[in-house]
Formats: sequence, C-alpha cells, structure tokens
Amino acid sequence: MRDETGSKIENGARSRAHARLLIATGLAFASVMAACDREAAPDGAAAPAPPPDGVFAITYIVSTPSTLPKCGSSNAGTTAYVQSPVSLYSCIANTWISIPCTTLIAGAVAYASASQTLLACVSSQWTVVSLPPGPPGPQGATGPTGATGPTGATGATGASGPTGATGATGPAGTPTLASSAALSPGGACAQGGVAVSFGIDTNGNGMLDSGEITSVTTVCNGGGSSTRIVTTPTLATSGGACDDTTPCPSNYYCNRGTCEVEAVQVSVGLTHACALLANGTLQCWSNPGAPIALASIDGATAITAGGPNPPCAVMSDGTVQCDVGRGFTGFFKPVPGLTGVVALAAGTQHACALKSDQTVWCWGENSHGELGDGTATSSKTPVRALVAGAVAIAASVSSHETCALLADGQVACWGVAASGLGTSSSGSGWEVKKLVAAFISTTIGGTTTTTSRLTTQGTPMLIPGLSGATAIAVSAGRSCAVVGDTFVRCWVSPGDAPSALPGFTGSAVALALGGDVLADSFVCGLAPDGTVDCAGANGQGQLGNGTTTAIPSTSPAAVPNLAGGTSVAAGVLTACARIADGSVVCWGQHAGLAETPVGPWGQAQTCAGNEACTSGVCLGGFCCDAPCAATDASCAATACDSTGACVYPNSDTDCGTPSCTGATLSAGTCDGGGSCATVPAACPNQLACNASDNTSCLATCASDVDCASGSVCDVASGTCGPAVPM
Repeated sequence: MRDETGSKIENGARSRAHARLLIATGLAFASVMAACDREAAPDGAAAPAPPPDGVFAITYIVSTPSTLPKCGSSNAGTTAYVQSPVSLYSCIANTWISIPCTTLIAGAVAYASASQTLLACVSSQWTVVSLPPGPPGPQGATGPTGATGPTGATGATGASGPTGATGATGPAGTPTLASSAALSPGGACAQGGVAVSFGIDTNGNGMLDSGEITSVTTVCNGGGSSTRIVTTPTLATSGGACDDTTPCPSNYYCNRGTCEVEAVQVSVGLTHACALLANGTLQCWSNPGAPIALASIDGATAITAGGPNPPCAVMSDGTVQCDVGRGFTGFFKPVPGLTGVVALAAGTQHACALKSDQTVWCWGENSHGELGDGTATSSKTPVRALVAGAVAIAASVSSHETCALLADGQVACWGVAASGLGTSSSGSGWEVKKLVAAFISTTIGGTTTTTSRLTTQGTPMLIPGLSGATAIAVSAGRSCAVVGDTFVRCWVSPGDAPSALPGFTGSAVALALGGDVLADSFVCGLAPDGTVDCAGANGQGQLGNGTTTAIPSTSPAAVPNLAGGTSVAAGVLTACARIADGSVVCWGQHAGLAETPVGPWGQAQTCAGNEACTSGVCLGGFCCDAPCAATDASCAATACDSTGACVYPNSDTDCGTPSCTGATLSAGTCDGGGSCATVPAACPNQLACNASDNTSCLATCASDVDCASGSVCDVASGTCGPAVPM
C-alpha cells in the first residue's frame, strides 16, 4: 500500500512475513436490517452498483476526499476508502462517485487484503471492523554466504568478506479467505448484523470449508463487534482412501471408499438431526438434504439437536454454545452463566443442562413449568431446577416435559404431563421427596370441575414406585425408564404408577421415544447385542422395518440389517442409531422418508426385498447403487456392501467348463467383477489329460502315454517322473 497521497495499493505477497490474502468468491449475503441515507453523487452521476458477490475490493486508502488520486482511464472501476469521514468512492467516467450505504447494498463489505482493512455496510453507514492479523507466510530461504575476504599480511587478520546478498523472497503463505452471512435480529445481534468468517484455504479450492475457519467477526446493527477465535480441529476432514483391504485409521470409518471422521453422538430434533464428530465438530441434516457442516463450532463434547430450534453443544471447557440463527447458520453464541456442563436436553421451547455437580439448569419458556424452578416465569438465562443428584437428563422435542435420572436410581420429572408425585426442599439442599397426589375442584355457576394439580408441574416430582433406573427417555406420548439393566417401565398420565412395557423387557439397555401425541408415539430399544427393535406408530416408516404398518408394543420388530448399534435417538417421526464403526443410520421422515435405515453420509440403505431399493436390487441386506452386471452366472454378485457396491465372487470360485489338451488343463475362476477368467495350468505331478473326457487330468498313470511329454510312468507306483537317460 502506498501513502495517503493516492498511491495505489500493491496486490499479492509483499514479503516473507506476510501471507497472500484473498476474498472467496460466491459469498452468500442475506438482507441485514439496516436503512442508510443515500449520498448524492457529484454532477448527478448514478451511484455505482455493488459487485455480484457483495464485496468491494479497496484499491486506494486516503485520508480525505481532497486527497483522492486523479480518476482516469488507468484506474477506472477502482474503489477508494476515505478515512475521514469514513466513506467509499468508485472511479467512474473520470469522476470519483460516492458509494452510499443504502438498502440496495445493505450487508455488503469492502476489503483491502494487503492492509486487512474491512468495512461493513450496517446501521446506515460504512463501519470499520477490526480484524485479527492474518497468518505469516513461511520464512524465505537463507541467502548464500558471502565470499571469504583475502588473507591479510603475515601476522595480521584478514578483513572480513562482504555480507552475502539477501536471499530470495519466500513463497507466498497459504491464502486466507473471508466469507460472510447475515444475522437475523434477536440472536448475536439484537438488531441483526453480519458475521464475517476468516480462515486458511488449506485445500486450495478457493472456498472456506469446514475446519478451515480460524476466527469469526460479528458486526451488529447499532454498533458493536466481537472476534471469536476458532480452534482448528485435530482430525482432518478426510482420513484418506479405504476398501476391503485398506482400513481407515483410528477415529475414522469407511464411507464409499473414503475415510470419514466418525460420529460419537447422534441427536434427533423436531425437524432435523445432528451428529457430533470425533474432531469436535457438528453436522446436521433435515429432509431432504445432505448433512451440513457447522464450520464455526469445534471442540464440542456433547450435543442436543435442539427440538424445533437449532442445535446446542457442550464445549471442552464445560460451557454451552447454541446456534442463534434460523436453520443451520453455524453461528454459535455462548449461553451465559453456564460452566461445568456435561450433558444437554432440549424440548419444544426450553433447554436444560446437567452440570458435573449433578445439578440441572434450564432456560427458555416456563409457562408449563419447563424450567423446574417452582415458578411459571420464563428466563433467557439458565435457572436452577429444584433437583439434586442428577446423573442424566432427557426431554421431549415435541412437548414441555423434562426428566432427570438420579444417582439413587429414582426419576424426577417436571413440566406438562410430568407424571409422578411432588418434591420439597430441606435445609441440607434440594431433595426430591414423595408427596400425595391431589386434585383441585373449582365450582363456577354451579358446575364443578376437578383437575389434577400435576398436569402442569413447575417443581420436579418423583415417579412413584420407581427405583433402580439406569436409563430414561421422554416423549409427548409417554416417558420410560430402563430398570435393572433391561426391565422397561413407562408412564403416561399424571399420577400414574409406571407399568411394564412387556415387548421390550429383557431386550433393551437404552430407549428412544418418538411421536408428538400418544396415538402417534413409537418406541425403539437398543438390545445388548447391538440390534434395535421398534414398535408403535409407523406412518412415516419410523419403525425402520420396510413397511408403514403400525406394530403393537407387545411385539416389537427388529430393524433389519442393523447391527453393532451403540446408541439410539428419536424425534417426532424419525429415529437414528450410531453404529460401532462410527457411522450413523436413520429411518423415518427426516431420513428422506426411508422406511429402512439410510446413512446421512451416504451409507447404503438396508433392505428386506428389491422393492425397498431405488435401484430395484437388494442383495445381502443392502440396496445396491445399481444393478450388478455379470457375464457369467457363477460369478454374479452375491451381495452389496454397506456402501452400495456390488460384491462379486473372486478367484476362489470356479466357473465355466474346464478343458484339457495334452497335459495342460484350462479352468475358469471368477475375476471379482462378474466375469469368468480362463487360466491354463500344467496337470499336476507331470500327468497327462484324461482322454476320455478332455476336461480333467489323470490321477495316476498306467503307461508312458499317461504322462506329460518327456516324462515316463513308474507303473508300480502309478506316478510320472522324468525320463532317465540311457
């Protein structure tokens, strides 16, 4: 960059200490809530239109409008940033034309790569945004050593040689990219704004991909900006290629020939699902659509898909961050006042966090007692639920109820339809205690109405007669607990004592409950052997058995071709399971209406028959990507693998009709691609072909004609050997 007299800013790498900075093309800008007064262009000239990508490239930086360089043909179309007052100008038709911050370009930015100057059009004016320094380029090579000076006269030290020439400038550093996204009002910015992400283009594709973001700068309408540094994930997005003979490294699984980062947790929301990956990043998907990497969050240790709202994550430092956009914006904001968090659960309009001290803290809507603090007052900041000794929490994505599993094996619940009995506190802290159920009678105009006081319960209540619980699950239709390893007990209405769920007793170590009303509810249980059984409503294929026929809970059906499950999760009409290899499979509405499991990263859909597959081919329990071609029936594919690829017999399988001529047997073996390959080979033990069928070799010899050329028969032993010279 030259000085403020208007000298042109130089582009490209300037020295070994500076990286070349680029602006990524194709930046997506949504409308930002801003209204700007249009500045009048000199001489009535029209104000310049914004570039297609919404990014003005700053060529000049000057102190005042009077110091702008001459506008002519040599610099036509360039942009200048005037520092006082902060403004932008464009050289058009030999005249510097002001670029006003108007609604026509609201959300646009102007950027000077060499000086890392960023201006954003927000709140009716161009605003200068402070940016973190870009990464330095690699150090330039060391210059050559200077020549040795001549030796001085005897006894005197020779003068030092001249200093070597300066080494060549090192190569430019890896490009830094910038991308921006508009923020809706009420999230990170009360009046809306724009989030500008910066990162290293490590793969050189010219785009800012997942895992490449190093910082995010938020510029809010009405003023205020903040910079958040994003920790680089420790695992690369891809772990290389893989196949049946080349396994993936640790923390990766093989997905259609590519090693992908494995999932460690899956969570299903109301209209979407999310997976926490082993590198601490998130991927979310809805129906239809491929998973979206939420690139601005990493270092997460636990997640909740967030009910109908965007996801939240527990960070490695015990804090909580939630996506504050609408949809999957990937812009996360810390939840104030939360530390030491180990798990999350979210309902329709509230969320709860379990802390390492076994307390539970909730925030959001509280008109139905969702926060469990004994009030009906909603709170944007977490408040403590009146329960202690919690070791796990669960909430329904389609209702207002939350339950906590306590360290002593009891279960406490609160919110709408929080079944069970009440709680109280003691001087030693909050303790859940059993109370007698009560009903309230109200007489109006001679009509008496009796309602349970437990229908909406703002204070946690113990579930009556329930102890020894090891896992819990909540839905709008029912809540359940696993007791004594695999004994399942459920409750529906307030005050109900839990009853057994016979079809799952003895076969479930964990549960997932779905549905938004009891009539649409379904249950999926994870068995000790890693299989999953489901029962209940099935209108969207949420039971994963290849049909849309409901199944009574007394006789659940196994999800076909699903093995190695380690956890199971459910939403309203969708269920997902994490598999031991780190992959995830889903079925139901938000698995693309699949009636049998389909992996969100492209794993093949499981199937029970050809009709379940788009390709019309189901082999070995998996849908094939396409029909498996074969030129020999013996070598036809016998199965398709978990990636949808055809699996053919290899050279261990014989094919075709063998032929034998002289002492050479030509036999066919499968080539692993559906064809039969003929391979000639000498008959064993120097024997000749069997002349009676010409399809096999003789087993023994009775004369020399039964041996290969040059061999003779030892009649006594029936074996052939080399002729002995006379």
